[in-house]
Amino acid sequence: MSMLPDPKQESMNADAFDAALGEPAGASAAPSAEERAAAALHNALTPAEKMPEAVRARMNALAEALTSSAGTAGRIGPEPTARPSRNVALWAAAAAVALASVSIFSWRTIQARDAELADLRTRFALAASQAQSNEQLLAEARSRVAALTGELGQTQSTLTERERTLAQTLAEQTALAERLAQATGRLAEQDSRLAQAGQQREQLSKELDEARLKIARFETPVDPATLAANRTKLLEVPGTVRVAWAPFDLPNNPAEQQTVQGDVIWNDKLQTGYLRFVGLKVNDPAVEQYQVWVIDERGLEQKVSGGVFNASADGEVIVPIEPGIAVGRVALFAVTVEKPGGTWVPDLKRRVVVAPRG
Repeated sequence: MSMLPDPKQESMNADAFDAALGEPAGASAAPSAEERAAAALHNALTPAEKMPEAVRARMNALAEALTSSAGTAGRIGPEPTARPSRNVALWAAAAAVALASVSIFSWRTIQARDAELADLRTRFALAASQAQSNEQLLAEARSRVAALTGELGQTQSTLTERERTLAQTLAEQTALAERLAQATGRLAEQDSRLAQAGQQREQLSKELDEARLKIARFETPVDPATLAANRTKLLEVPGTVRVAWAPFDLPNNPAEQQTVQGDVIWNDKLQTGYLRFVGLKVNDPAVEQYQVWVIDERGLEQKVSGGVFNASADGEVIVPIEPGIAVGRVALFAVTVEKPGGTWVPDLKRRVVVAPRG
């Protein structure tokens, strides 16, 4: 802001001075010392913007008078005698104008400072509002952090519980696996013992069948009349079945004997039965023998020898069935021609008859 007084403002201060003296604008009466002091004080305390219109006009007239007085001060000649106190009044007015200019300057300075202060207050209010907003955001952030911390703690607690449960489950599974391994080991041992027992049983069965086959070769044949009577009695026992013989044919490979007739009777509970043949060819026991096979529900892989026999004469032949081991529900009987004493596995090349149970 410039420190030089505005000429227009100086004119306004002169009017204010004359107005303070109680004279109309342009009056020529000289103010007294008390009036000049009062005018100066009034002018110093009154802002230019608040002066009445008459005061502004009088200030302008005083300014013109000051200018005219300054122009006559350099002339040669005697001083005017009319109104000798006029110059004093003019100089007092000039002093009042100067004082008013300083007052206006001070007022403008204060006004500028007030504006700056208002601007600072506005900025402070904005800063305070922003600070309050920031504090609110900070409070929300703290609340969110606290909530997240709680959630994290709860999550960690849940994870810890899950890990504990998982570890317990793994321990239980490990214990079960160990028990399973032990049970599997015991089962393997039992299977091994069963396999050995099965092999021993099979070996004993083979030895028993061999003994029976050897005995059959040398024992005296049972009387056919006795066999026929026993067969008739078995037919009367409940549970005894009777199945007719048929040629043991295979596709493109017919049975060795096509005219054999007769049947087989069998009782599963008594493990007893009889074969009856009509038209079976006589065999030479030193060359070959007939062998009967019993197949139960276990299938062909578990076929059991029912003994060997001979057809010593033409006509009807009755032979008892003597399986080497106990059998289940018999599904099929078959007769083949084998070497003397029989065999463990039929050749099936020399098939005779078959009786499938319905």
